[in-house]
Amino acid sequence: MIKAKFTWTVDPVTTVNRVSAGLRNRALRIALNAGASPVKQAVIATAPRDEGLLAKATIIVVRSYEKGLRWTAVVGAGSKFKRAKKTKNRSGKKTIVKKLNTKTGRVETQYDRPAKYQHLVDAGTKRARPRHYLPAALRQSKNQFEQRAAAKLKQVIEEMLKN
Repeated sequence: MIKAKFTWTVDPVTTVNRVSAGLRNRALRIALNAGASPVKQAVIATAPRDEGLLAKATIIVVRSYEKGLRWTAVVGAGSKFKRAKKTKNRSGKKTIVKKLNTKTGRVETQYDRPAKYQHLVDAGTKRARPRHYLPAALRQSKNQFEQRAAAKLKQVIEEMLKN
């Protein structure tokens, strides 16, 4: 997860207060998604390829807190993304890994979930060196986030005020 705090004092943000709460929330959600897009692309570009599916699982999640007064755009591996684990046998053919569930007695497919190991790859462990690809992506795209989000917010509000 990337943590960054931005404060705007540009005209579109003060204009948001003139529209209803539902339209304001819609405008902010659209603007934050547009602003987080270059951050997502930077995360995908800097994600380590040898660590599995981190680049493919990267998503943007926009949330509001405190009745729409505080907004957050989170870029990282989505918790719903999963892929079946595969292993190679002696002949080189890939097969899906299955395991017996002792509680139910059924054989179940095993899955790779990048959201479960993203923080370990980024921060490192006792035996694995840290990759620090999330802060690097934030440094690359911080200015683009601010510019795109402010421009999109201004555009969306102008469209809403016309209608």
